[in-house]
Amino acid sequence: MEELNEEEDWFDQFVRYSRRGFITKDKSPELSNLKKRFDWFLRVHSQDPALIKPYPHIIFNFMDSENIGGFTGKEGDTYYIAISDATELILKDLFLRMLSHPNILTKIGDPTKEHFSQPIPDYFFNIRQMVESGHKGNYSLVKPKDVAREQYAYHLTYLALDYLFFHELSHILFGHIDLLKSGKGLGEDIPYHTDIVDRRNFDMQTLEMDADCSAIGRASEPLMDAHKKRDTIESPHHRNFYNDPYNLLSDLLFAAYNVIRLYGEGNFRDLSLGSATHPEPRIRQMMLSWTMGPVADQHNLDRGKMNSMLVPTIIESERAYTALTGNQIDRESFNPKYIDSNPLPRELRNNWTLNIREKLLPYTYKKLAS
Repeated sequence: MEELNEEEDWFDQFVRYSRRGFITKDKSPELSNLKKRFDWFLRVHSQDPALIKPYPHIIFNFMDSENIGGFTGKEGDTYYIAISDATELILKDLFLRMLSHPNILTKIGDPTKEHFSQPIPDYFFNIRQMVESGHKGNYSLVKPKDVAREQYAYHLTYLALDYLFFHELSHILFGHIDLLKSGKGLGEDIPYHTDIVDRRNFDMQTLEMDADCSAIGRASEPLMDAHKKRDTIESPHHRNFYNDPYNLLSDLLFAAYNVIRLYGEGNFRDLSLGSATHPEPRIRQMMLSWTMGPVADQHNLDRGKMNSMLVPTIIESERAYTALTGNQIDRESFNPKYIDSNPLPRELRNNWTLNIREKLLPYTYKKLAS
């Protein structure tokens, strides 16, 4: 086992002090490649001409933890982004399992070669649950028989991890971490909001909304670059995934949608504001889909065409959930009356515009959303 270098040692101490785990020392080839990928993303963003102040020192690494997810923090002048190694395993297992099912994503490859259809209780949230419930104590990946479908599963895994990485990076670049570290301006009594259970939670929900929406936009940038350079991609199957920019952005939404789906449906009938630090999963998914129009604008694509692909993408995601688990989804969360009656999306945007955005201005490294 190699000795930790200075930055790895700092990272290890940070995650241990945070009681989240410790650095992943013996990385799999997949984790090593992802580490290089995310470090490259950091270098690209450090050279962004749109930066409004000098780029900070950011250290990324994987942490050894059985739970899915990541977190961001700051110690001194250094920011840290940690994603659990369990996240890569769980997402890879999820998408390989999806593409091994003959009735999921049937337009990819030849689904008639697939036969795996053993239902599982629900998507896995940690490694122990995945091994015990999903593999009956004997862990092994279920892989599609069709090569194109197997490669598509890895494609979706990378997109999901990109989304998670850029979600955490957004907390740094848009000033969220520094605002939280300042201890000022969150949870204040604001007269234009009413019926808020916990005002600090409501402000945290607003920051999470910004990180979600920013992450989709940031994650789309390397995808569009790869689309332009797709002739250099060696694998013909993989190259095919990058042919159409609209399908590529739909893949990104599908992957991100399923990351949030791992957290369940949540209590979407709870219409109160600030009842948790994150918006309910269904609300987060809804707001992600609304973000795809502006993302299309960002890349000079047709917003109408992009929006026309949202519903099929969401339907396919929910079909995948039903086929994998055997659990029927609660369709009430898709009812337009429910969406119209839920005040959270509207009030989060109001809180952003009238409150949080101004408080982030002293801390942000990049121009904030309007």
